[in-house]
Amino acid sequence: MARIIMLICAMSAFVMANAETFSYRFNSTPLPKAIQQIMENHPTLDINFIYNELENYNTSAAVNADNVYDALRQTIGLNPVTVVKSKSTYYVEALQHGKYVYTGRAIGFDNEPVVAATVMLLAPKDSTVLTFAIADEEGRFRIPCDRTDVIAKLSCLGYKTTYHQCNTFNIGTIIMPENTVKLSEVSVNGETAHLYSDRNIYLPTQRQKNTSLDAIDLLRRMAIPQIIVKLSDNSVETTDGREVAIFIDYAKASAEELKGLRTGDVQKVEFSYSPSDPRFMGELTVVNFILQKYEYGGYTKLNANESFFTGLSSDVSVYSKFKYKSMTYDLYAESQNINNRHKGSSGTSSYLLSPEGEEPYWAERKQTLTSSRNIENTVPVTFRASYDSENFQMKNTVGFTYTGKPANDNDGTVEFSPELFESSTYRTEKNSEVKSVTYNGTFYFTFPRQYDLSLYPFASYTLNKQESLYTTDETSILNNALEKANSFYISANLRKGLGNNHYLFLSGFGGRTEYRVNYSGDFPATDRLLDAYAGGTVKYGYYTNNFSADLRGGLRYQYNRTNDYVEEELFPFGSINIGWSPNRNHSLNFILNYSKETTPDNGKSPNVLKENELLYYRGNSKLRNSHMVSTSLNYSWNMLPWLKISPYVRFIGLFDRWTPVYSPYDNGRAI
Repeated sequence: MARIIMLICAMSAFVMANAETFSYRFNSTPLPKAIQQIMENHPTLDINFIYNELENYNTSAAVNADNVYDALRQTIGLNPVTVVKSKSTYYVEALQHGKYVYTGRAIGFDNEPVVAATVMLLAPKDSTVLTFAIADEEGRFRIPCDRTDVIAKLSCLGYKTTYHQCNTFNIGTIIMPENTVKLSEVSVNGETAHLYSDRNIYLPTQRQKNTSLDAIDLLRRMAIPQIIVKLSDNSVETTDGREVAIFIDYAKASAEELKGLRTGDVQKVEFSYSPSDPRFMGELTVVNFILQKYEYGGYTKLNANESFFTGLSSDVSVYSKFKYKSMTYDLYAESQNINNRHKGSSGTSSYLLSPEGEEPYWAERKQTLTSSRNIENTVPVTFRASYDSENFQMKNTVGFTYTGKPANDNDGTVEFSPELFESSTYRTEKNSEVKSVTYNGTFYFTFPRQYDLSLYPFASYTLNKQESLYTTDETSILNNALEKANSFYISANLRKGLGNNHYLFLSGFGGRTEYRVNYSGDFPATDRLLDAYAGGTVKYGYYTNNFSADLRGGLRYQYNRTNDYVEEELFPFGSINIGWSPNRNHSLNFILNYSKETTPDNGKSPNVLKENELLYYRGNSKLRNSHMVSTSLNYSWNMLPWLKISPYVRFIGLFDRWTPVYSPYDNGRAI
């Protein structure tokens, strides 16, 4: 018995000594090199293959096998390659042969690769399958074929089957629309956030979507740690104070679209640092809503809000959206009405006066509010038409907005110390009327050889009429203004993909804004202001899920004319962005930006306006733009599914910044 046991142990030891294990990890490795590596590590193996036939295929496989056949099959993956064993020899042969090679890339509307998409080449005459390939983890494919002028058929679970006529061997980037079939909802407890080097993806819960009124309200309920949604005006900014641009399906979203959005259609929300997609118009921080896509249909959404604690305030809006195939139409109309009796302020101001022939002295003006009345009516109407196809996207929006403030009145008392003027009651009466017509468009093209082009034109015309009257027992100040403004802007962004992860961006922009202001009343005057600008940028970016970096530099030409005074300036600007994400729960982002802060146009008018008995205002047409340097370091951590933190540190430097200067006026009797 002991001899039998010893014999079994010896045989087992012999088998284990002669058994081989295969453990490899390949990342976009050419298939011939992967097989060659296996042969070098196991010189006793007899593997036969033709190098040239397999060089069109890459493999990204984790191999863990204890026999040769399984190791080779795991290495080959989904590539159309066979493995046949004859005696002790393994034959590896490509199923496809051809003197031509068709190349391309499959992506979805979210610009993400369609991994493992099946790509078939069909004969144009009868749609016979000539050959096929499987897209890799980057969505790329290479298919040898002897035929020209074939049809590529792309299919994948979750995406609509897409056909493309192949007139060249470089098919380029093909966008596969997501399948419009909406499946029954399944509740799964899982991660609601995924962090990458250049973007963070957040998945709203069903409760968050059901309880949100609109897009901004959904952002507030999702509590994305990198952004803050202000309660006062619903504006969105990063925790370190940067402005956030908001997009819906990669198109710049208007306030009307954000209000009309049906939150149940939101699939995910992306927050990006210096994103690579040219449709984001070069914005540095972006929030993008990804929506459920439909083939046809639509909805109408009605919102009504009423506030009454500080006065009556009503907001009623209707948003209607209709989609048919590639076209989408939406119409928005709103009526905002405010009737507030609690708006105004009281305050005390001190002035250092120096009348001629007298010693300088401090004067105090105390203004006390006793009652107020503010009435405001706003009616915006917009119409939008969008077109979305495989290689072209377009969105055109026209809008009209009327804002009327028939009453913005304050009553109270005003006192002076020393008694330069008699203490008395005061009344301020203001009214205004603004009419504005706008147009903005978005055009996005995709071309072969990884080229993308986006265009953004904008134009507006505004008519602004304002009247202001301040009266006391001794003083009357009348300031009226009629402003006509027109504005035009256009930008173009070209992106070229260089391999899998490298991109080159070229951007150009230009525009002008002209103001014509006629002042009447106690201080009649005329202002003519013109701002014109143009520039361009060059940007290089490297983007992977775990590491990303981009460097941007550009020049901007600024032309400012205030009446007869002209100021011209050419200055550089640029930014550096670096992101690192070791896994889906941690990310670190560094941003360094240099630019110039532009001077507001209302600070350049040389005309004098009187505010009250002791204070006048006058602009300075020679004001120049201020240098600005900002840098920030942001860290994000998904500690738990319900707890996410995002600490940051930021520095902002403003150099040679404009500031108010107080000086004597009216022979020293005012400031």
